[in-house]
Amino acid sequence: MFPDVRLRHHPFDDSPDPQPRDLMTAWTAAEAVARDMRRGRRVLVSCRLGRNRSGLVAALALHLVTGESGAAALALVRERRIDDVGVHALSNRAFQRLLRSLPAA
Repeated sequence: MFPDVRLRHHPFDDSPDPQPRDLMTAWTAAEAVARDMRRGRRVLVSCRLGRNRSGLVAALALHLVTGESGAAALALVRERRIDDVGVHALSNRAFQRLLRSLPAA
């Protein structure tokens, strides 16, 4: 029905104290998204609420593709993803710290 659609499933926890395996899963998902973006494919990144896990993967992929700092990717995702009640994506402080630690390429 959708021949060009690829579904990838990369489950990980979005706790305030993420385990190394969860962060590795986020990086693996972001690398897959970045590969698709570089090939000109459109990519939808989603999680249950669309706030933290998907925001982290999207921001990491932007960092990988654009070479911008993680802080710049964080700011862009938070600017673009705000819900109807005013909650921004990436409210998880551990994910914010990870992104802010990534320098521009």
